Amino acid sequence: AALDNGATVQLALQADGSFSWVATNQPGSASSFSGQYTVSNGSLNLTRANDNQPLTGSLNIIDGNAFNFALAGSNATAISFSRS
Repeated sequence: AALDNGATVQLALQADGSFSWVATNQPGSASSFSGQYTVSNGSLNLTRANDNQPLTGSLNIIDGNAFNFALAGSNATAISFSRS
């Protein structure tokens, strides 16, 4: 997913309920975390493995290859992910 500020986010959701998130800013510095995820009632819930910090938001599935994720409690634009 490409963000308005030039950063990119890669989110890998695995069948076993694990995920990895890699964010790369405009200059190219990357940060990442991983953990477990659940999908329930139109929400995607990511829980980081290292500190159990939740990242929750609404999930809008576009088709079998794309979805939007809007963080709960944020006015930020939804992040549009597509399968690569």
